[in-house]
Amino acid sequence: MTAPAQEAVDISTLLHSKPGVNGGRVCLAGTGLSVRAIASVYNEGLTPEEILRDVYTHVDLPRIYAAIAHYLANKAAIDADIEADAKAFDRLAAEERAAKGA
Repeated sequence: MTAPAQEAVDISTLLHSKPGVNGGRVCLAGTGLSVRAIASVYNEGLTPEEILRDVYTHVDLPRIYAAIAHYLANKAAIDADIEADAKAFDRLAAEERAAKGA
């Protein structure tokens, strides 16, 4: 006996963007988890399965794959956004260190 066929999932339902949630950045649907967060651990070399098992256990694998697909399709823009945030963080950290040393 065969299992009943599952209804196809519209992949566009796996990600969303809302003003006021993570600066309007694309997130995994039903969460506040951004594609950028998934991209960061993906760029550290984790596979989608490892991301699910070791880092973001509260989401499902299809959303992780959707986030990675979105990241790869928009890699230059997302990487630039991540880099800008890293530079801002470094600048603020340096300012705080300087203020404590003053």
